[in-house]
Amino acid sequence: MTRDEDDATLFVQLSQGSTAALATLYDRHAPVIYALALRLAGGERAPAEDLTHDTFLALARHARRRDLTPPRVLGWLVVHLLESAGRASTPTVDV
Repeated sequence: MTRDEDDATLFVQLSQGSTAALATLYDRHAPVIYALALRLAGGERAPAEDLTHDTFLALARHARRRDLTPPRVLGWLVVHLLESAGRASTPTVDV
């Protein structure tokens, strides 16, 4: 079984409410996601930790949608992180 296939199995388990599956996915992918978040946060740890945390919470919410094909988890996490970081750095304009 490849890592992507194993991740897909864990994603299905996560969609069924398995916190163990989320923990395994976190242990497997958090170092990469945190390292990228740290770069996106300009080296500031607290925002990087928040981005990492929020990204994995979003994965758990995403998994609850029953109609989804399991994604390539690491790719999904990276894309979500980049989108979240972009939204966080986009200035808002009050009108």
